[in-house]
Amino acid sequence: YFERELGAATPPPHSGRERPPPSGPSRLREADLEGLRMRVSGEVSTEEQDRVCYSFGRSYEDLIAWRDLQPVPTTDAVLWPTSADELQAVLAFASAQDLAVVPWGGGTSLARGVTPLTGSHRAVLTICLGRLNRPLGIDPRTDSARFEAGARGPEVESYLRARGVTFGHYPLSFEFSTWGGWISTASSSQSSSRYGEILDRITSARWATPTGFQEWKSGEAGPGGIDPRLMLASEGTLGVLVEAGLRLAPSPEKSTVRAVLLPSWAPAL
Repeated sequence: YFERELGAATPPPHSGRERPPPSGPSRLREADLEGLRMRVSGEVSTEEQDRVCYSFGRSYEDLIAWRDLQPVPTTDAVLWPTSADELQAVLAFASAQDLAVVPWGGGTSLARGVTPLTGSHRAVLTICLGRLNRPLGIDPRTDSARFEAGARGPEVESYLRARGVTFGHYPLSFEFSTWGGWISTASSSQSSSRYGEILDRITSARWATPTGFQEWKSGEAGPGGIDPRLMLASEGTLGVLVEAGLRLAPSPEKSTVRAVLLPSWAPAL
């Protein structure tokens, strides 16, 4: 159908490479890597494959650059902390060593939010939250669930549906996007008109910063007097979200998804 109506897809340029080249070698010093490995029990990678793959999101610009094998700003290292304390220790170290930090959830950003820009710093780190993905329980008093920030959509819904509840958030990136990413970007989905907006459903949050942790609960002022909505939707610029609670809803008795494919605009109109 697509070939008949739209023509055959244009094959990507072939250069023998599987992925774009990095923008350059890692700028981290050996002392930097030693300091990071002392603070992270998970991996610390400067391998080209990791550095390139974790420098791309899913914006149109990202996808075209990947397709055309264009070099883009490349992170200097990728880290996988396994606890909130490890994450906070990395942020403190990065601040002291003049290293920029980019939090990485599922890598589904459409706004180039995971592009590793160095700015005025001497190098940049990408911190993957994929190993901070544990459920922290359901609070029946507030009808809310708490998860670590790296829990992906399917992990969240599988845990909740087994307990008769749902969060009901299904963005197009559901398979890969994360609990923390939804909150940090004020995400919405095709189900938001039924279940409500993310920032209206949050009950608590905890962030890691270079100077320690900041916590907030619904009904309180934000950390340090900051409007909590600024922290919640700051995309990691004011602190890296490590866990949060969000209000739930009962699981629907039945749900269906339908799609309609039409040959042109005229029938659709």
